[in-house]
Order: sequence, then C-alpha cells, then structure tokens
Amino acid sequence: MSNAKEKNARIGLKMMVSIGIPVVALAIISIIALARLESVSGFLIQSLNDQVNTSNEKILSADRDFYQAMQAYLKMRGTTDPEILNAEAGDFKENAQQTIDRVTQSVDALAGSAAMALSHPDSHKDIKTLFSDFQKQFKIWSENFDPAQNKINDEALFWKSFNNARGYIDEITQIIENYAADSVTQSKNQVKNTRFFISAVALLALLVSAIVGTILARSISSIIKQSMKDLLFSAEEISVTSSTVADSSRTVAEASTEQAASVEEVSATLEQTAAMVQANSENSKKAYDLSRKVTQSVGSGSEQMSQMMKSMDEIKRSSNEVTHVLKAIEEIAFQTNILSLNAAVEAARAGDAGKGFAVVADEVRGLAHRSSKEAQSISDIIDRNISISETAAEVTSQAFESFNEIQKEIEQIGRLIDSLARAGEEQSIGISQISDTMQNMGQIVEKIAGDANHNLELAEKLLRPVEEMKSMATRLSGSQDHAAASTTALSVYGR
Repeated sequence: MSNAKEKNARIGLKMMVSIGIPVVALAIISIIALARLESVSGFLIQSLNDQVNTSNEKILSADRDFYQAMQAYLKMRGTTDPEILNAEAGDFKENAQQTIDRVTQSVDALAGSAAMALSHPDSHKDIKTLFSDFQKQFKIWSENFDPAQNKINDEALFWKSFNNARGYIDEITQIIENYAADSVTQSKNQVKNTRFFISAVALLALLVSAIVGTILARSISSIIKQSMKDLLFSAEEISVTSSTVADSSRTVAEASTEQAASVEEVSATLEQTAAMVQANSENSKKAYDLSRKVTQSVGSGSEQMSQMMKSMDEIKRSSNEVTHVLKAIEEIAFQTNILSLNAAVEAARAGDAGKGFAVVADEVRGLAHRSSKEAQSISDIIDRNISISETAAEVTSQAFESFNEIQKEIEQIGRLIDSLARAGEEQSIGISQISDTMQNMGQIVEKIAGDANHNLELAEKLLRPVEEMKSMATRLSGSQDHAAASTTALSVYGR
C-alpha cells in the first residue's frame, strides 16, 4: 500500500514541477516588469515637469515685463526731464517687446502637447484662442502710446487693453498649471492601473496553474489506481474461474460485462478531464491575447515618447534661431555705439553749438550699451534653456529605451503563456489517446465475454500468467486492496 502511494505522489510531484517552472518564470518576469514600470513613470513625470516649467517660466517672465513696461509709462507721464523720458522710453519699448516675445515662446513650448486642447474653466477658451486675443489687446495697447513723443491717444482704452491682455496671460498661466497637475495625476493613475493589471495577470496565472496541476495530478492518480484495482479484480476472477471450471464460463461473462461498465466510467472521467484541460488551454490563449494588448499599449507609449523627442529637437532649433537674432542685435548695438562715439567727436569739434547733440549722442551710446547687455543676458538664458532641453531629450531617450525593454519583456510573457497553451493542447491530445485506449480495452473485455465458453480447456494454462498478473497488480495497488479483491471474487463465486 505504501509503495502505491509513493508512486502516486511521485507522479503528482512531476506534474506539479512541469507546470510550476513556467509559472515561477512568469511571476519573476512580472516583478521585473513592475520595477521597470516605476522607473519609466519617474522619467515621464520628470520630462513633463521640465516642459511645463519652461513654458510657465516664460509666461511669468512676460507678465513681469508687461508690468515693468507700465511702470516705465507711469514714470514718463510724471516727468518732463528729457533724460528720464529717453531712458524710460527705451525701457518701455524693451519690456513691451520682451512681453510679446516671451508669451509667444511660452505658447510655442507647448506646441503639440495636450495642453493646447485644454480650455479655461471660466472663459472656456483654449490657449490658442487666448493667445490670439492677447495679441489683439497687446496691439491696441502698444498703438495707443508713442513713447518717443510721450503721447497717448486714448488713455482709457490704453488701460483697458492692458488689463485685458494681463487677464489673458493669467488665464494661459492657469491652464498651464492645471495641465501640469492633471498630467502628473493621469500618469500616476496609468502606472497604478498597469501595475495592478500585471499583478492580477500573474496572480491569476499562478492560481489557475496551481488548481489545474492539482486537479490533473489527483485525476490521473485516481484513474491509475482505479485501473489497477479493476485489473486485480479481473485477475482474481480469472483465477477462481480456472479453479471452478464448471461454473466459470457464466461468471466470467458477467464479470466481463461489469468490467466493460467500469471502462465506460473511466472513459467518461477521461472526457471530463479532457474538457478541463481544453478550458485551461482556452484561458491561456485569452491571457496571451491580453499580453499582446499590453504590448500594443506599451508600443503606443513608445511612439508618444518619440514624438516628445522630436518636440525637444524643435525647441532646441528655435532657441538656436533666437540666439542668432540676439547676436545680430548685439552687432547692431555695437555699431550704434561706434556711431554715437563719432557723433560725440563731431559735437566736440562743433563747440557750444554741438553740446545738445553731444548729450543726445551720449544717451544713444548708453542705450546701445544697455541693449548689448540685455541681449547678452537673454542669450545666456537661452543657452541655459538649450542645455535643459538637451537634458530633457536625454531623459526622454532613456524613457524610450525603458519602454522598449518593457515591451520585449511583455512579449516574453506572451510567449510563455503561449507555451502554456500549447502544453495544454498536448495534454488534451494525450488524454484523448488514453480514452481511445480505454475504449479498446472495453472492446477486448466484451470479446472475452463472448469467448468465455470457449476457454474452459485453457483454464489450466491460464493459472501461471494469472498468478503473475495478480502479483503485479498487488505491487501497484497495495496488499490491502489485493485482499479486498480476493474476498470479493470469492464471495461472488461462492454465491
């Protein structure tokens, strides 16, 4: 009895190991995918913050320049000193130009992103519409005041257009901030959902494999044990038949009929087992389809990362173009400075008649110097932005590579699940073959029942092979089962 249990245990253990190895591999790959997913989410959130921070800094700087331009206007309206007027007029023009430039740069930095499709919660206008309205109000504002002559056409309209333009800047700023917060939240939710999905798939695969392995082990072990019992019972019947030749033919026929019924039951059990194996194979195919969908989602993320890298390159190219423009401004300021020096020399030669011209030349030289200095400052800022863009591009590239690695690993998961499905199909084929064998055994038993009357003269010759068969069946099913089968057979023939 103990030997039979040990054999059944070894069979079940081998089946559990054959199913458990792919399952453990699937669990390990799922853990690796989860770790990679955390890394990629960090890269995505950091890249998004860099993009939004660049745009937000530009729009805030534009608002500050707009305010400083109005400060210069107020100073000009409150004085008649030519020097102050000239200085503040330059500040007004410079800050006004910086305002429109930085608002444009802020909007351009968001080109191609989802922020362009968002609307302000109050005005229900998107960034493109707000930027167009801002340009209109800014144009009205700038055309209503002539800083060179300190002349304003319509002061009420001037202040109204200023407030409207600043309002549009505030609305654009609010959209950018809302976009940043919503995008980070969405990214975290997507990562959370993907992590939950991968964990659920891995857990489901583990659970299904454990249940199927246990069912298969118990079913096959029970089938083998029952078959050995039936074989032992038949051997005992043949042995008793050989000892009681007179009544054996009828008894063997009845026993063979019972054996056929047992074979039919075994065949039915095998059909149920085959159905369960087929269901497991179908579930594995569904899991494989799900893994393919995840692979497609990761591939879509990789394409979006590629588009982001292209946007980074476009930002870098635009910054380089602005740098070239600033260098041209520095050259113009340098030439203006030289011209103002020449004018100062000529004014000195003219004596008292050229003093006023000398003052103007000195102011022009001061303005040229300031323009050169401010242009250099802007150039430095743009250089820093280019460096930040390059860093963001590198981070985006790393995130793109991580996406590709995740895609490869999920494809490996799909291949493993596909292997499980194929293994289930092979098991189904094996069980079908066993079922065919049992049907053949049934036919053989029926033939034995038909030939029972012709085997009386062979009873003595059957004693030796019957004893050997009894010994083999006893070793496989256990001594207790042998004793029970012997008692049953004797009681049948005793009646």
